[in-house]
Amino acid sequence: MLVARGSDGDAVAVEGRDLVVTSPTGRRIAPLGELADGWHVLPPNDRARRLAALVGTVASPGGRTVALAASGNQRLIVGWAIAATLAMFAVASVAWARGEALAAGERRRARAAPTAPEPDSSAVAAKRHQAVCTGVRKRVVGGAPFGPYESEGWMVEIWLGREDGALTPAHPQLAPLAAAKRVPADLDAGLAAIEGELTIAPLPPPPGGAETSRAGGAVIQLQGAYAAAYLDPVQRSRFLGLADRLYDSTSADLGAMWGRCGELPWHDLGAWYRGSDRGAAAGTMLFMAGRYSDSGAVPASSRDGSANTLAAFVTRARIGADDRAVGLAIQDVGGKVVGTKVGATTITFPLGGYTLATRASRELVAILDR
Repeated sequence: MLVARGSDGDAVAVEGRDLVVTSPTGRRIAPLGELADGWHVLPPNDRARRLAALVGTVASPGGRTVALAASGNQRLIVGWAIAATLAMFAVASVAWARGEALAAGERRRARAAPTAPEPDSSAVAAKRHQAVCTGVRKRVVGGAPFGPYESEGWMVEIWLGREDGALTPAHPQLAPLAAAKRVPADLDAGLAAIEGELTIAPLPPPPGGAETSRAGGAVIQLQGAYAAAYLDPVQRSRFLGLADRLYDSTSADLGAMWGRCGELPWHDLGAWYRGSDRGAAAGTMLFMAGRYSDSGAVPASSRDGSANTLAAFVTRARIGADDRAVGLAIQDVGGKVVGTKVGATTITFPLGGYTLATRASRELVAILDR
C-alpha cells in the first residue's frame, strides 16, 4: 500500500509487515515489527516517535539492501527524508480522519446509551505495554535484535532457590528489597539510580504443569527502566553481579535469571544459571529455560513417564552432564561454563543470544535422554 511519494520519484509504501522506500536507484526495506501489532493502541506521540525511528533504520546501513546501486546514495537518502516526512504526515492525516469518524460514532452511541466510566489509565497503559512487548517478542524469538524503545513491557526476573525448599519469598534478606521496591545502593549503586519497580513473588509452575511441578524459591521481578538496562551492553554485567550477590546473601544453592514479556509465562532472554555443582546449574537451566519455553524445548515428562521437575533435572544432570555433554549443549551454542563438575558452577549466555539458553536446554536434554 503506497503511503507517500516524494517529488523526485521516491516512494514510501507498506508491503505486508515491511516499510519499503523505493527510488530510481534501488529499494530499502525495514520490518514494521511491533508497529504492525500494537499501532492501534499507541498514543499519537509514540506513533510518530516509533515511525521516525523506523524510517531512520531504513536510511541507515542497518536496513536490508535490495539491488541498491553503488552511486546516488546521497540523493537517495535525501529522498527518503522527504518521503519519510510525507509518510508521517499521511499517516497522521489518516489517523486524524479515522479518529474523527470514530469520535462521531462514539458521540452518536453516547446519546443513545448511559455514560460508561472512563477506563483506568493504568489498564490502558498495561494493554499498550503488552501489545508492544508481544509484537517485539515475535521478532526477537525469530532471531531479530531489539530495536530502540523496544524494552517496553519487558521485565527481568532473578529466581533463587534451595534444593531443600528452605528459601521462600519471605526470606529475611529479601525483605529490605520488597520494602524499598527498588535495587538498594548497597547491592549496586548503578542499578539503584534506575527508575524502576522491584517486587518479590513466588514462581508459578511451568505452563500447563501441575502444582507439584512448582520449583519453590523466590523471584525478584525488575520492571520499568530495569528492562532497558538489562539489554544495554554497558549495564548487563551489573545484573550478573546483582544475581550473584543475591544468591550468596540468601544462601541459595540454585539460581537463574531471564527476561519475560509482560503477562506471558515464557522465560526468554536467559542469561545466568548457577548451582552448587555442575549438575545443579545445568538442571536449573533445563527447568527454567526449557520447561518455560513455548517452543517445547524440554518435554513435561521424561521417557520413563516421570515428571521433568527441577529436582529430577538436577539429579539427571549430575549423572549425565559430563564435559562432553556440557561442551556440545552449552559451549557450542555460545554459552560459558565457569566451575567444575563437583564445585560451584555458573552458566552464562551473551547479551545477543536471546534464545541460546532455550536452545542449549533442548540440546542437553537430548543428550541426557540417549
